[in-house]
Amino acid sequence: MEVLQKQQSTTSWQMVVAEKLKRDEKKLQADWKLSPKILSQARDRKSIANGFIDGLLDDRTKYLTSLDTVDLMKRTGEGSLSALELTMAFCKRAAFAHQLVRTLP
Repeated sequence: MEVLQKQQSTTSWQMVVAEKLKRDEKKLQADWKLSPKILSQARDRKSIANGFIDGLLDDRTKYLTSLDTVDLMKRTGEGSLSALELTMAFCKRAAFAHQLVRTLP
Protein backbone atom coordinates (compact mmCIF):
# COMPACT_ATOMS: atom_id res chain seq x y z
CA MET A 1 0.00 0.00 0.00
CA GLU A 2 2.81 2.43 0.92
CA VAL A 3 4.60 1.78 -2.39
CA LEU A 4 1.41 2.52 -4.32
CA GLN A 5 0.92 5.82 -2.47
CA LYS A 6 4.53 6.81 -3.11
CA GLN A 7 4.19 5.99 -6.79
CA GLN A 8 0.94 7.96 -7.07
CA SER A 9 2.42 11.03 -5.38
CA THR A 10 5.47 10.91 -7.66
CA THR A 11 3.27 10.61 -10.72
CA SER A 12 1.07 13.41 -9.45
CA TRP A 13 3.88 15.96 -9.07
CA GLN A 14 5.42 14.91 -12.38
CA MET A 15 2.12 15.53 -14.14
CA VAL A 16 1.82 18.94 -12.51
CA VAL A 17 5.34 19.85 -13.64
CA ALA A 18 4.72 18.65 -17.20
CA GLU A 19 1.51 20.68 -17.43
CA LYS A 20 3.24 23.77 -16.05
CA LEU A 21 6.06 23.48 -18.58
CA LYS A 22 3.55 23.23 -21.42
CA ARG A 23 1.69 26.32 -20.18
CA ASP A 24 4.96 28.26 -19.85
CA GLU A 25 6.05 27.32 -23.35
CA LYS A 26 2.77 28.55 -24.84
CA LYS A 27 3.37 31.97 -23.29
CA LEU A 28 6.65 32.48 -25.16
CA GLN A 29 6.76 34.51 -28.33
CA ALA A 30 7.48 32.23 -31.27
CA ASP A 31 10.76 33.98 -32.10
CA TRP A 32 11.92 33.58 -28.49
CA LYS A 33 11.55 29.79 -28.45
CA LEU A 34 14.90 28.06 -28.57
CA SER A 35 15.34 25.22 -31.02
CA PRO A 36 15.79 21.63 -29.84
CA LYS A 37 19.34 21.82 -31.23
CA ILE A 38 20.24 24.75 -28.98
CA LEU A 39 18.61 23.11 -25.97
CA SER A 40 20.63 19.97 -26.69
CA GLN A 41 23.84 22.02 -26.88
CA ALA A 42 22.98 23.58 -23.52
CA ARG A 43 22.55 20.13 -21.94
CA ASP A 44 26.12 19.27 -22.97
CA ARG A 45 27.61 22.34 -21.29
CA LYS A 46 28.80 22.84 -17.73
CA SER A 47 27.66 26.48 -17.78
CA ILE A 48 25.00 28.30 -19.74
CA ALA A 49 25.82 31.69 -18.27
CA ASN A 50 27.21 34.72 -20.05
CA GLY A 51 28.92 33.55 -23.24
CA PHE A 52 26.42 30.89 -24.20
CA ILE A 53 23.33 33.05 -23.69
CA ASP A 54 25.05 36.08 -25.21
CA GLY A 55 25.78 34.03 -28.31
CA LEU A 56 22.05 33.48 -28.77
CA LEU A 57 21.05 37.13 -28.43
CA ASP A 58 21.07 39.78 -31.14
CA ASP A 59 23.52 42.66 -30.71
CA ARG A 60 20.88 45.20 -29.64
CA THR A 61 19.49 42.94 -26.90
CA LYS A 62 23.00 42.18 -25.62
CA TYR A 63 23.83 45.87 -25.60
CA LEU A 64 20.68 46.97 -23.79
CA THR A 65 20.85 44.26 -21.15
CA SER A 66 24.49 45.07 -20.43
CA LEU A 67 23.92 48.76 -19.63
CA ASP A 68 24.10 49.78 -15.99
CA THR A 69 21.18 51.37 -14.18
CA VAL A 70 22.51 54.91 -14.52
CA ASP A 71 22.80 54.58 -18.32
CA LEU A 72 19.38 52.97 -18.57
CA MET A 73 17.74 55.77 -16.59
CA LYS A 74 19.57 58.47 -18.55
CA ARG A 75 18.68 57.02 -21.94
CA THR A 76 15.03 56.39 -21.12
CA GLY A 77 14.79 59.84 -19.53
CA GLU A 78 16.15 61.62 -22.60
CA GLY A 79 14.03 59.50 -24.94
CA SER A 80 16.85 57.76 -26.82
CA LEU A 81 15.65 54.46 -25.41
CA SER A 82 12.02 53.52 -24.98
CA ALA A 83 10.72 51.66 -21.98
CA LEU A 84 9.11 49.17 -24.39
CA GLU A 85 12.38 48.40 -26.18
CA LEU A 86 14.19 48.02 -22.87
CA THR A 87 11.49 45.78 -21.40
CA MET A 88 11.44 43.58 -24.49
CA ALA A 89 15.23 43.16 -24.36
CA PHE A 90 15.20 42.03 -20.73
CA CYS A 91 12.19 39.78 -21.32
CA LYS A 92 13.92 38.13 -24.27
CA ARG A 93 17.06 37.44 -22.21
CA ALA A 94 14.92 36.08 -19.38
CA ALA A 95 12.92 33.86 -21.76
CA PHE A 96 16.12 32.36 -23.13
CA ALA A 97 17.55 31.83 -19.65
CA HIS A 98 14.31 30.26 -18.42
CA GLN A 99 14.35 27.70 -21.23
CA LEU A 100 18.03 26.95 -20.74
CA VAL A 101 17.76 26.46 -16.98
CA ARG A 102 15.42 23.55 -17.61
CA THR A 103 18.26 21.75 -19.37
CA LEU A 104 20.46 21.68 -16.28
CA PRO A 105 20.89 18.32 -14.56
